Amino acid sequence: MLTTAQVANLFQISICTVRRYIKKGLIPSIMTPGGHYRIQGIAVHDLMVKNATKTTLDARKDIRSRAKALLTIHNMNDKGDSMNQVSKSSKFPESRRSG
Repeated sequence: MLTTAQVANLFQISICTVRRYIKKGLIPSIMTPGGHYRIQGIAVHDLMVKNATKTTLDARKDIRSRAKALLTIHNMNDKGDSMNQVSKSSKFPESRRSG
């Protein structure tokens, strides 16, 4: 399961945009008892592949490589602590948001 921040990083969008997409039903998620959203890796992969068809060829290659990496992370999550493995194995660029 991925956090909204991790999904925002993958798509290079803001966390608020991820939450808005969740509320609109565009990104399937679950809510933790603490009120935080968690998104399945496979759902994010499907969105990446779907959106890849709307972009240029170079962007599609980049998105597909991210999607493959995400599936690898998702498969590793099935075997252990998901949050630690995602943060350790993530090779995606940092968010463009300024802190």
